[in-house]
Amino acid sequence: MEYCPYGDLKSYFSNPISECEARNICLQLLDGLAVLHSLSIVHRDIKPEAFFEESPIIVKITDFGVSKRALEGQTEPRTVCGTAGFMAPEVLHLLDDTKEDSSFTSAVDIWSLGCLLYYLLTKQTPFSKYELLRDYAKGRTAFPGGYLKENHVSHQGRKFIKRLLDPLPEARPSASVDLISDWATETTEES
Repeated sequence: MEYCPYGDLKSYFSNPISECEARNICLQLLDGLAVLHSLSIVHRDIKPEAFFEESPIIVKITDFGVSKRALEGQTEPRTVCGTAGFMAPEVLHLLDDTKEDSSFTSAVDIWSLGCLLYYLLTKQTPFSKYELLRDYAKGRTAFPGGYLKENHVSHQGRKFIKRLLDPLPEARPSASVDLISDWATETTEES
């Protein structure tokens, strides 16, 4: 990997970033995840420390320590892995139909990308406590969009992140740069 003098996303951005910066980073991450997923590789530990800034506008995916090649869309083994605050509900067996021996799909990366964007825009994870994630996954609480709104994230931005953070893995979109089209084409006046 090339030298990345700007460090990881967590240390490079000490304050919430602008929506424009978040879109730029998201486009790059979606592009990278689309390549990984097309090769049947699931990262499984998307977090701010897993991405490095080569320059102020170029982001690199790193930390493939728990990445796995998927078999028929399912990762093996079925280990609970990832970073607290960024793990999908199915990894923690919070969905009613998730069994302890269930495998996970690339949808876990999409969930974590949603958590990462939320964090970059607010400097908080959407589910700071296990109970909040559990209740959201079981439909007991609504999407935690308050911090996004307080940080002036547009309606389209909040809607985009909410799609990534759908509790059901099969309802989450796949990694594709096209996925961001509505949010990416939004004008500043709409923000």
